[in-house]
Amino acid sequence: STSSEQATSTEEATSTQTEDLLHGITNLMAVPSTVRGAIDLFWTCPTSASAYIIKKSAQEISTTTWEQAQTISQNIAPRPAGEVETFSVDNLSADSKTYFAIKYTGLTSGTSTVSNVVLATAWPGFQDNGDTLTDLRTNLTWAKNASDAINNSGATSTQDNANAFITNQSSDWRMPNFKELASLIEYKATAPSAYPLFENISSEKYWASNKRDAGSNGPGVPHTYCGWHTDFSNGQIDKDCFDGSQSQLYPFMAVKGNAIPGGMENDDFDFTDNNDGTVKDNRTGLMWLNASLAVVYDSIHSGLSWQNAFYYANNVVLCNDGTLQGTYSMAGDCSSHNGTKYDDFRLPNVQEMMEITKLAGSEILPWQGGYMYFYWTATASGANDFWFVGESGNTGWIEPGDKSINQMNVQLVRDP
Repeated sequence: STSSEQATSTEEATSTQTEDLLHGITNLMAVPSTVRGAIDLFWTCPTSASAYIIKKSAQEISTTTWEQAQTISQNIAPRPAGEVETFSVDNLSADSKTYFAIKYTGLTSGTSTVSNVVLATAWPGFQDNGDTLTDLRTNLTWAKNASDAINNSGATSTQDNANAFITNQSSDWRMPNFKELASLIEYKATAPSAYPLFENISSEKYWASNKRDAGSNGPGVPHTYCGWHTDFSNGQIDKDCFDGSQSQLYPFMAVKGNAIPGGMENDDFDFTDNNDGTVKDNRTGLMWLNASLAVVYDSIHSGLSWQNAFYYANNVVLCNDGTLQGTYSMAGDCSSHNGTKYDDFRLPNVQEMMEITKLAGSEILPWQGGYMYFYWTATASGANDFWFVGESGNTGWIEPGDKSINQMNVQLVRDP
């Protein structure tokens, strides 16, 4: 009787997995990596898997075109069912979009059906001009050698003296803001580092232009100022506070080109309100949810862990009546809301999120009142951490956090 029961149990388990395999993966998400020429893929498997088959193609992938798509070499040890898998696909062209799809092999049966198909474009790298490098994504130009004369040969300086040095050397160059400095970093999961064409960038903090008067503690007491910096040794962004102009001594790098809006109160963005629950960043073309639809952590609401943020991004849909339907545990349905307008939202990478943060609110920005907390991104840092980005009063605080932290805000974006 016991043997018969065990055989029946095994048959039921095999039957259950076979049934699951018919459904395949349904939540594959593709995000442009901050490593130029790469796409980061995220997904969960509905049942235990022994292996994954990842494909890419310039044409849409389907059941009939699966065999023609290129198989990407990989060595993934599958996580338990339901846990988010991550995989980075590199050496991609930034000139065209790439389709991605996945199948998985079960423990006791065959191969799954094709997953949902996602489309993404990798970020371009830098154009080498000899003595300078031009970022083909931001159109900013930098000295190739961080110890160039325009950078005072790599010497350290106070923040004010760094700005004065660049201004006195040339009218074409200026101090970069912290977002522009961070745009040079490839946030690899192993260890962030500057784009490899740059020379002599120190593994330490570099001054940014962002500076704020934090006030005085009384009459005759010097004002305290806070200056932003970007750390090339670990990718983190923060600010140091100091009296008067006597800041800490860090090296600096000059830049030229139209600035990325830098996060100060008087530094507005070029956004268009689409009046449908989204706003468009006219600089990048990205479409963001309005702040009223973002997940925020406050006295009434709880934030999300990173894994639930991933589920949320895959589940929610924006309906034609302007409502956002779905949660991290339930797929959205617009059938009672005049149909679906958008169902292809994703989590932003750390630089996308960083570039639209601001110290104060604005009428057209997705943040409305400038909610003062932190937002998850889709950029990994090691096996268990993901980068988060501070907004409003916390602007300038960019660091990795344990993905199980349960209090982070979530903002979603979709590609043009």
